[in-house]
Amino acid sequence: MLKKHPFWRLLLVSFALAILAHGVFLYQWTQGQYMTGINDGLSQMMPFKHLLYEQYTNGEFFYSFDFGLGAGTFSELAYYFSTSIVFLLTIPFVWLMEVSGFIDKPDVLFWANAAVFISIIRMSFVLFITARVFIYMKILIGPPARSFCLRPVGNVFPPCRVLGIFC
Repeated sequence: MLKKHPFWRLLLVSFALAILAHGVFLYQWTQGQYMTGINDGLSQMMPFKHLLYEQYTNGEFFYSFDFGLGAGTFSELAYYFSTSIVFLLTIPFVWLMEVSGFIDKPDVLFWANAAVFISIIRMSFVLFITARVFIYMKILIGPPARSFCLRPVGNVFPPCRVLGIFC
């Protein structure tokens, strides 16, 4: 079944590698620490994520009176997350989980806890897309890769065989 679906296998391997790469952060998360720094991370970025989430889910995309006498939400917070594609794609998923009752209303602490999991998902897609581009460009099929692919080590096959790339 895995040989018929190299697409899903590559996605699964990308997800597993992303989890391994975030191992330290996941351990810190179990200890009550966050993947954000104590200065700008917790004092600016997390409150701004919360503010942007509230603004966007209330339909206020461009202006907010929460900035003193008022200011442009999109332009003032463009440095942080208002122009982040990953954050903009995260908002509908968080909103759906909130509406369906899977999570309570997101607060600043929610965004601090979610940072590591959003990063894992983001890295999974980056690894997957990069590997697909390399496969499309036939970058992995060179003399070193070909000699590497032909020699399995015990029961463990080299990564290119696992991913369904046969030299």
